[in-house]
Amino acid sequence: MPEDYASQFMLQEYTRIIDAYHDLHRQKDALIKFYLAFVSLPLSVVAIFLALSRFLQPIPQVGGTAPAQTGNILLALQTAGVFLSILLVLVGVAVLMVMLMIRGEQYLYIKTINGARKYFRDKNGIDAEQYLVLPSETHQLTFGQQELSGRAFWEAMIVSFTNCILLGFLFYELSIHFGRHVYTALVIAAGVFCVSALGSVLFIRNWLKGRLLWHGLSDVATMRRTVAQSTDTAPSTRTRNG
Repeated sequence: MPEDYASQFMLQEYTRIIDAYHDLHRQKDALIKFYLAFVSLPLSVVAIFLALSRFLQPIPQVGGTAPAQTGNILLALQTAGVFLSILLVLVGVAVLMVMLMIRGEQYLYIKTINGARKYFRDKNGIDAEQYLVLPSETHQLTFGQQELSGRAFWEAMIVSFTNCILLGFLFYELSIHFGRHVYTALVIAAGVFCVSALGSVLFIRNWLKGRLLWHGLSDVATMRRTVAQSTDTAPSTRTRNG
């Protein structure tokens, strides 16, 4: 392939992959907005009905029909809250996995973008340290961020944290339904929330770490540890050689 054609191909590939990379960011942003809207609207409706239910407290009447109707309304609201929580938790898990998979696709695009930048650097002898801010090595993660605690992690935690709250509410309602005391139900709900939140943090970090290793990428924290290890081993190597 002629040299000019190769350069044109790499430049065109570079432009297309950057557009695709940013398009995935827009997809993630739209997915987060959809999920938050999907969660907030039904919960707002249920919260309004629960607030209005205070005005439907049993009033002593002859025949006792009003208390029975009020009890049916409250029971229907509680049942709707349980089933709605189950639905939202399932949707939240699906949204979380889609977001993580999108981030995995972005890793491949990052390697392609860095490879194109490396091609022009090597071809034209560009001083990368002086002129290039973004990485020009295929194993480096772009923007120099700590991936396991960066933007991708906190975007996933927005969905995961909301899911944990819904799980806590779900177990609270189930505990009340099976006759548990209110304080016992609160303790169970708090425990479920803490355990699910901790599990979500570990799952997201391990998933991102696994994708980084799969694609052969290193974030800033990994690169710093590698440099530190090589610095520590260098004196000992020189001592043995001496």
